[in-house]
Amino acid sequence: MKNCPRCSKSPISFADWWRGADAFRWYCVNCGVPLKADSATWVGSSLIVAGMLVAPFAAGAWFDVEISRHGPMFYLIMSLCLLIGASTWLIAGYRVDDQAKPIDKLATK
Repeated sequence: MKNCPRCSKSPISFADWWRGADAFRWYCVNCGVPLKADSATWVGSSLIVAGMLVAPFAAGAWFDVEISRHGPMFYLIMSLCLLIGASTWLIAGYRVDDQAKPIDKLATK
């Protein structure tokens, strides 16, 4: 994850980012500036959703493979989605959201 554009520190942990909605809008945990996802986050998240929704149907249609929760194709698709997620975490970042209000760090402590 790229650093915060304002304070140059890591704005979010991997666990918080992986929860989903936090990947798109967040407040930097160090300086409190409101952040929104950059295009790499949106592209990576779209690829994960596409992988989870489209890949099972494509595998069944193109390769005549039945997808079950216990089959090897299921684990291959889930592994691919995890790989895309980890790669997105490494290249994604945030930009300052000028429309949101910054939080007061002293009020949250």
